Amino acid sequence: MGKDLSRVKQTFYTCDGGSCRRAGAEQTSRDTRVYLRNSGSWETTHTVKTRCNGRCEDAPTWIVQPGNYWYKGVDSVRGVEILKSHIGNNEPLKEALLFKEGDLKMNSENERSNAFIKPFEYRELSEGKMGWITKGLSSDQYLYALFSKWFEIRGEGVYTNSKGKRFSLSKLSGIDYSDEFNIELTFGEEKELLMIGVVGIKDETERQKLKVRGTFYFSEEQSSTKGIIFKNKMGERLASITFENEEFWKYCETIQLGGVKIEELA
Repeated sequence: MGKDLSRVKQTFYTCDGGSCRRAGAEQTSRDTRVYLRNSGSWETTHTVKTRCNGRCEDAPTWIVQPGNYWYKGVDSVRGVEILKSHIGNNEPLKEALLFKEGDLKMNSENERSNAFIKPFEYRELSEGKMGWITKGLSSDQYLYALFSKWFEIRGEGVYTNSKGKRFSLSKLSGIDYSDEFNIELTFGEEKELLMIGVVGIKDETERQKLKVRGTFYFSEEQSSTKGIIFKNKMGERLASITFENEEFWKYCETIQLGGVKIEELA
């Protein structure tokens, strides 16, 4: 039988993403759920594991509603303290807060710069071809969005896999991200996998060979050709796309690169 939500007074969103798991989130989740069960608070509270709360630098993180309270560095001890404070006193555990509604800034000692994308660099791209290039981000939320946008815009272009086989991007007929570790692209009757995470392979070197770890955006100087190169950790090319669609390039600059645009070097 599902929980009677009409009785729930507080909901605790516990992050279960990669960074939080590495910081011990799974054990924290188990221990705090045991506390809720054994203290008799199970039916009046609810816990939800989230895939990512978007604050990896403060892992493990929690969000508590109502109130929009964000917590940082939540281990098992701190987690139980947070539960006691909200359930017993109906107030936040102030010393563990990352952010609460009304705050003008976050209380984090680990804040990272938002400047993930570097300016375009003018250099040789390949075989004497000069142009501009920069590195973007390679997580699933970027790459799935990238191919979904191309599928929406369409146009002429070429997708080339690691073996050099070429597929017309105008024939891209499907994008499947039902497997959380692979994006499957369908070109007519053929399917291509772009691996954004690799499981089931014990050899670490082999895993790093298959997974996209670098996404590079480039524009050739002597032509209108622009493109994206996907590389593994060793810098080997896994796939690439080339195109002349200015609408898609504007999307890449604005969304994928956060507004970084090509500027010729003096």
